[in-house]
Amino acid sequence: MNNRLKGILITVFAGICWGFSGSCGQFLFDNKGVISNWLVPIRLITAGTSVLLFLLVVDRKKVFAPWKVKRDAKEMLIFAIAGMALCQYSYFTAIQHSNAGVATVLQYTGPILILAWLCMKQKRLPRRFEIIALGLVLGGAFLLATHGDLTTMTLTKPAIFWGVISAVALAIYSVQPERLLGIYGSLATTGWGMFIGGIVLNIMFKPWTITGVTVDGGTILALFGVIFFGTILAFCMYLTGVKYIGSTDAAMVSCVEPIAAVLFSAVWLGESFEFIDIIGMVLIIAGVLIISLVKDRG
Repeated sequence: MNNRLKGILITVFAGICWGFSGSCGQFLFDNKGVISNWLVPIRLITAGTSVLLFLLVVDRKKVFAPWKVKRDAKEMLIFAIAGMALCQYSYFTAIQHSNAGVATVLQYTGPILILAWLCMKQKRLPRRFEIIALGLVLGGAFLLATHGDLTTMTLTKPAIFWGVISAVALAIYSVQPERLLGIYGSLATTGWGMFIGGIVLNIMFKPWTITGVTVDGGTILALFGVIFFGTILAFCMYLTGVKYIGSTDAAMVSCVEPIAAVLFSAVWLGESFEFIDIIGMVLIIAGVLIISLVKDRG
């Protein structure tokens, strides 16, 4: 298996993990009194600590290596705050001010920003297959998030603001750590990004002071799904995919997330599954296949 195919498969798996995590998060929001100011800080600090402890066991030298070089330490802080923490918080805040459909559609404009950055960096125009693939995955994500019904999009000013911020943060998260990934790998980069981002958000929102959250077996299991599958596995896999196939392709391939979210929600949470959702899935899969099969990268 070549590195490109490996990167695509790893990124697809990351998207599936995010989709499952989204269903776990929706379960917590709807049934356990959980809010984003409680969930996001806890998921990041727990996941970051777990990844760093694991790395401490398997490769002790890499754990603190990023902090020995001033430039790398600065870039790690930018990634943790402007990429990891901001991406997570802005997305869930957009949901609170609207709904998951609006937040998903707005965040998935991020690949447009990533493609624009890549074209400026390489001093070229977007290639035809890139435009087609991007249009397909964005169209598919839109259909899955809204079921083709524009009336479900509650576009309040705060929702638009935080949705756009989440798209920008997604672009930063995908592009900014590429050099760090090449030096320190996905575990160290992701672990420190989560840990520092978690510290910042815990200081800001003090989740231990938030009341009204029901903590029982269901909460713990769903929280495990959010932290292990949707945070540790998903982010490590996604950044590994970025390392293999680049930020633009990884961002588009990860758009399989809405497919997984719809399927998990239909099977687990009993949400409706419509024909328009199948069309959305087909569009996303077609876009991913175009990215996967086109060999001539110019």
